Amino acid sequence: MLTASSKAPSATPTKPPFAIESQMWHALAEDSGAAVTVFNSEGNIEYANSMASCLLAGASNENLIGRRLADFFEDAYAQERMGVVSQVIASGKPVVLQSMCKGISVRSAYRPMRGTDGEMKVLVITRTASRECGAVTPSVQAKNNDAGKLAGLTGREFEILKLIGLGLSTADIAKKLHRSVKTIEWHRVSLGEKLGVTNRVELARIAIAAGLVSADSTCAQPETATQN
Repeated sequence: MLTASSKAPSATPTKPPFAIESQMWHALAEDSGAAVTVFNSEGNIEYANSMASCLLAGASNENLIGRRLADFFEDAYAQERMGVVSQVIASGKPVVLQSMCKGISVRSAYRPMRGTDGEMKVLVITRTASRECGAVTPSVQAKNNDAGKLAGLTGREFEILKLIGLGLSTADIAKKLHRSVKTIEWHRVSLGEKLGVTNRVELARIAIAAGLVSADSTCAQPETATQN
């Protein structure tokens, strides 16, 4: 069972937490564009790069050492992922989890590795899940997700957001859903207010990031940012 550690390290480690060449670790942790996190067997964070800090805490310079996922997410969400950490350490086998984190569809690879201190740890590499080209380890779908601002959308708004992500115009969406242009425009404005954006381009980007559509499945280019 996962328990909190009594004392957390005071700073992010500058050396690789695993017995790998430092340049290789730097390429993975700082140059790959992925969120990289290391958990110990108690579920505490021992390393988090700037991308992981942004994803978890919303700030790239946030010190996450000694923190736990429960500090940032609902209990069910955090417990499911800490269960994966325990499973990976116990089995010695990697697990890939497909889920949503703060409204973004992500794919997280949990891999067991022995730390330089001799203890088993879990290296978690998280990337956006729009593409899985070359994936070797089969992924499993998480039961608990963090939809972020998307959690406040209605079913109809989700449907319209997806169609905007596909590049459909307001008139095309109205025709497809058998609604008036005025009604669709009202929904679009509501989407913008709930998601904190002002135009269709930003709405399309949110739809892609959330995994509602893939970046290469748009049937038309979204309208320019100056259009509403």
